[in-house]
Amino acid sequence: MPITTKSEKGQKRKSVLDILKLNFSLHERNTFVHRLIYIGNFVCNEPASEDKPLMDGFRRTVKTINDRYFDEKLTGLLLLYNQHFCHLLEGSEESIVRFLTLMYENDILKDKLGASKLLVIYHHVNQRIIEDWIILTATTNAYFAETEDSLLVQKKDTLFFKKHCIEKLYLLGLSLRQSKIPEQHEDVPSRPISRRKLKGKAASAKKDPVIKVSVFLPELDYVKNLLVAPNTYDLKYYLEIYDKINYLDVYEEVVWPVPCEYMPMHTFNKEIDPIAPLPSKLND
Repeated sequence: MPITTKSEKGQKRKSVLDILKLNFSLHERNTFVHRLIYIGNFVCNEPASEDKPLMDGFRRTVKTINDRYFDEKLTGLLLLYNQHFCHLLEGSEESIVRFLTLMYENDILKDKLGASKLLVIYHHVNQRIIEDWIILTATTNAYFAETEDSLLVQKKDTLFFKKHCIEKLYLLGLSLRQSKIPEQHEDVPSRPISRRKLKGKAASAKKDPVIKVSVFLPELDYVKNLLVAPNTYDLKYYLEIYDKINYLDVYEEVVWPVPCEYMPMHTFNKEIDPIAPLPSKLND
């Protein structure tokens, strides 16, 4: 990294670090923001939206991370179905990994969490989807009730399921940011809830916003298909390999003869003794 100095004309030179700090200050950030989207299910009898200890477990974990790390806070939304969930999480790389670690160490969450699959992770996002972390309750989506079977037959593609879930979560998050989410509502337009009202509801542990609009909800059958798809990453596996560096075998041990570009040119020349007598002046 070049040191910031002054040129001959007296102009101050800017390093890459200077430009990076300037961009962070313009966006009111301390470091890069990452976005993680994952889905999962619960192994509990009662609906997740009525399980207060379960929701409190997520809330306390997020609060613990935000109280300990001061670089970039965790934001996003947790969408709860009866036995499934979709979680869009944003924050610094360290805070996201620490959240996942604490989530699996939490006594309540680790007993109730079932399979969890990673959908996508974005590094260095331009802006957050939402500026707070909230829990939303989704009712069973009946939007595809009539054509559900035909759609699943025609679109049995993991990439299609992923794209569908990601786009729905983006639409939900952007609508929350613009305060245009209809509440307690089926499939017709309704009044939007204000940002202040949403924030008050999200902060309450007793009553969370209930989203019933099909256009905002990932199709539950698609979420179920992604959980059993063989080509989706397990969230625990991602967490295990996050800070591990793969061991690289020494090239010379598996290939012989070694290619010439890896072989010193003087290897097969006559051996030369590099040791020579010291000059006479030094011996004196």
